[in-house]
Amino acid sequence: MQGYWNNEPATRAALAGGWLHTGDLGALGSDGALRITGRASEVINRAGVKIAPADVERALEAHPGIVETVAFGVPDGAAGQAVAAAVVLDDPSVTPEGLRRFIAGRLPASARPRVVLVVEDIPRSPTGKVLLDGLRAEVLRRLAPGP
Repeated sequence: MQGYWNNEPATRAALAGGWLHTGDLGALGSDGALRITGRASEVINRAGVKIAPADVERALEAHPGIVETVAFGVPDGAAGQAVAAAVVLDDPSVTPEGLRRFIAGRLPASARPRVVLVVEDIPRSPTGKVLLDGLRAEVLRRLAPGP
């Protein structure tokens, strides 16, 4: 890679020290294979506690009524970020409150979603990337103080 088009600061950051810094996070499996587990920019920082969205997603996806989920951070004043999640359900009797109770024993309190949005589908780009902007905006709207 020679650099980002018309973005010298991003190029300097990505190519610092002669290495390409992708921002990808990974783990070596017991078989020695490297698995990409997420992106550093997606890690949620809740009052200094680092929370991997994949951990929240796994806890939610253990519920039999969930088809798909995505977890993400939203701004939250002094705490930095709050955890939020959007879920696609195949059981209409499942509620956000029920999901929060379900994961209470599976995640520490700091990693539990403050808001769980029930959506018909997870919005994606044509390449399959999850589009978080609309989901974040809806969570922030729900967290905003009333009139």
